[in-house]
Amino acid sequence: MSELFFQSLPNVERFTDVSNYHSFEPVPDNWFVVVADVRGSTEAVEKGQYKDVNMVGASAIIAVLNMNRKLLIPFVFGGDGATLLVPPIFESDCRAQLPGLITLAENAFGLNLCVGLVPVAVVRDAGFDVRVLKYAASEDYYQAMILGGGVSYAEQLVKNEQAGKPFRLTVEHQNSEVNLQGLECRWQDIHSEQGEVVNLLVQVINCDPENSLQVYQDVLSVIRDIFGTTAFMPNLQTESLHLSLKRSVLKKEAVLTTQSAWSAWWKAWYLLGANVLGRLLLRFSAKWQGYQDRLVETSDYKKFDDMLRMVLSGSEQQRQQLQQRLAQLYAKGNIVYGLHVSDRALMTCLVMDRFGQQVHFLDGADGGYTRAATMMKQQLMRFRQNLSWV
Repeated sequence: MSELFFQSLPNVERFTDVSNYHSFEPVPDNWFVVVADVRGSTEAVEKGQYKDVNMVGASAIIAVLNMNRKLLIPFVFGGDGATLLVPPIFESDCRAQLPGLITLAENAFGLNLCVGLVPVAVVRDAGFDVRVLKYAASEDYYQAMILGGGVSYAEQLVKNEQAGKPFRLTVEHQNSEVNLQGLECRWQDIHSEQGEVVNLLVQVINCDPENSLQVYQDVLSVIRDIFGTTAFMPNLQTESLHLSLKRSVLKKEAVLTTQSAWSAWWKAWYLLGANVLGRLLLRFSAKWQGYQDRLVETSDYKKFDDMLRMVLSGSEQQRQQLQQRLAQLYAKGNIVYGLHVSDRALMTCLVMDRFGQQVHFLDGADGGYTRAATMMKQQLMRFRQNLSWV
């Protein structure tokens, strides 16, 4: 059964084990790429809506996962959007429910969400591929690592005003409610003990997918040389994780997961009470005292989907060294990269099982991944302009 494709893949135990192209298995032709993207995210971030943008991006993932929680589904959170790979049994539910996210994003935060569904066969007909590897980040979180250029192509296709029309979903398509159970926003911002939180995006250019893996290995080696082995461990400390007692923070979850202003007001107060109780349980309950360790283990701070995405915690000196090394690779025409610096990280959570399957997305404050993507796009534009003069 093709729906068990990702579930049946062998586990890779280390994030750095991405050097073998043939370890990435081709996704079946009858699967789909689900694309969700907040349009105008840069402008929204500049207005201070970076947490709203994160919440909307994560909502697309939990909406799809809730369609069938028994199946493992590959997904990648991008800060201002998300990408998922789904089997054909998800197609009808995606078409019926995901347009509801467009309405929710607009009503809750005034954001313009674009959602699309692209057949993998269409991606391959365009000359790209979609291959995945299953990384066992923890016993409760299996992360998809994606290669082949197909996901990037699908994203650009959906965003294209004309070519993307056949693949974009609209509110007229919706005929059932979207389920966001498990989407949470209940933790305080996490400050870096070293001083800086760095959002990093790196994409190999001018290289086929198979040979690009060696360049990504070189980049990972640079990061390890500068930040040490902790670059590949959760840059979180359990003592730095605190449930928020600010209604302004909790209201974001309440607004997005309810259908009326009154329900949102009531749920925000409910979440405040739950977090007060949660703080007591984390401190005094033997059962709950290990929960923060579980949260760290399932944090999503590094990923790979046709590019490397990482959230690093370090010093200003380490970041400057990283910029110098990356600039050298960029000058050689090997990569384009984006980098954004903040003093803290934000966490958006998907909790399917409080003591089981869950994932906690990290992003830098002030729009970390979104701002890093802006820098990377500028580099890519300059690279293409230089080629046009050759």
